[in-house]
Amino acid sequence: MRVRDKNKQQPENRQKYGRQTAGIGQEWIKEKCVGESGIKSEDSPAKRIYFMVQMLYMFPEKDRYYQQKFNQLVKQFVDAVPSSAPIVLEIGKSVIVGDVYGALKKCRKLMKYEEEVLKHVTG
Repeated sequence: MRVRDKNKQQPENRQKYGRQTAGIGQEWIKEKCVGESGIKSEDSPAKRIYFMVQMLYMFPEKDRYYQQKFNQLVKQFVDAVPSSAPIVLEIGKSVIVGDVYGALKKCRKLMKYEEEVLKHVTG
């Protein structure tokens, strides 16, 4: 499990490229970096959570901002779908310990769960 040390100095190239990529729009990130057409748009609450965790992964220097947004989205999601709490807690634990890649994997599980809930409600 990867734990990020916030006090550790970022490599110089990470700082350089981090500043360059910070100016890239979210549309480019969604198209080029996400990798799956099913996740390219933030058209569902679970996908918005996935996207926010992805931002934490790609821009660790802005983790405070993205964690606040993540917390807001997670609260809204659990309020709407209380049965999702165990999955959301696992994602949150991964984010807290710095295992953001693991959190991304767990977000995929949340997206599948969201699909199942929507199928059950609509069908």
